[in-house]
Amino acid sequence: MEIIISFIQRAILQGTPLLFGATGEILTEKSGNLNLGIPGIMYIGAISGVVGGFFYQNSAARVQPVPAILIPLLCCLAGSLLTSLLYCFLTVTLKANQNVTGLAITTFGVGVGNFFGGSLIKIVKSDVPYLALVKIAKAYKTTLPFASGMGPIGQLFFSCGPMWYLLSLMIAWILLDLILNIFPEQYINWAVLGTMLLGWGICITWEAPFCIGQGMVTVPALYVGYLAKKHKIFDQPLSPRLRGGMIAAALAVAALVLLTKSTDCVSMAEWTLGPVSILLDAVTGLGILSIVIWFQRRVENVVTHAIQAIGRRSLFIFCVHTVELTAIPWYLMPQKFAAHPVLGMVLQFTLSLGSTLLICELLVRRRDLKFWLTSRREQKAAEAPRRRSARTEAPERHFAAKH
Repeated sequence: MEIIISFIQRAILQGTPLLFGATGEILTEKSGNLNLGIPGIMYIGAISGVVGGFFYQNSAARVQPVPAILIPLLCCLAGSLLTSLLYCFLTVTLKANQNVTGLAITTFGVGVGNFFGGSLIKIVKSDVPYLALVKIAKAYKTTLPFASGMGPIGQLFFSCGPMWYLLSLMIAWILLDLILNIFPEQYINWAVLGTMLLGWGICITWEAPFCIGQGMVTVPALYVGYLAKKHKIFDQPLSPRLRGGMIAAALAVAALVLLTKSTDCVSMAEWTLGPVSILLDAVTGLGILSIVIWFQRRVENVVTHAIQAIGRRSLFIFCVHTVELTAIPWYLMPQKFAAHPVLGMVLQFTLSLGSTLLICELLVRRRDLKFWLTSRREQKAAEAPRRRSARTEAPERHFAAKH
């Protein structure tokens, strides 16, 4: 099993750059160009990142996570962009042959990478042709505390932050879409229930890869939300039966927490009462959502607008927050504020929340920002001929007025 896990990890590690390169080539060919120089461009970008990380690691007294990630990344982008601009200049401006230019850049990139790589190996005076950036690599590796005790799933996915949640959510959506489109309406409820039971059985008997069990267990929660939207439950007051069911589910979940002194954890595949807890969690989530919507409709102020904004950006917040926890050295806060721990905690919370919300806002409004930049560029391009004509007409008016 360890061999399979190692194979999958290395396949993902080695295949991701090729996936990026293939995606770039697809976009390039849609524009009418055949870029055979992508391997060389990637090679120069990679060696640029290695050079940047090498000099930062050897010049810094203490390697910090943020520079350790940003410096190699920016150097990699700079090397790739400069090589791409060279290809564009040769093929677009000078009208050089695309095939010949691409192959030449590939050969040139491999040569540049081997030259600088060999130079770095000579600098460190290594006996073997191998260079390891150990301190830089630590900033790119993050493992959750409980990942080591979860077997193959923990090794494959829980060491990647939110990957288990995104995988299970994607699998749940695919399964629910298949159930809704394949099964007749009278059998959909049973199909959802069967999928949940099968997923629960997988979770307790076998650590399935790609979070398949967690995704199958998540299907009822998505189905409850689908039914709420289909029947417009939140557009009208809740019936006494539905309200009573939600309250009973919430009380049952609270009672189970108090009695067992543990909580349900989807990521760890742990439920206090098995399938019953899964259904109770889904109904309780629906009840909490109904309370939030009821409060929002009764009270119209800054708080409700903030809740709406956070709800629309919840997936962005989830992903950005995980990266932000890894990239920013928050572990230094307790040392800096050892005398005032409460102040340090409040400051860390404020900075973390502010940075996460700022990045999420930029991601949500990226289209508006792109439209604004494009309109400004088009406006400047439209004003340029007027300015040139005004500069050429000014001497003529002066000459006419003088004579």
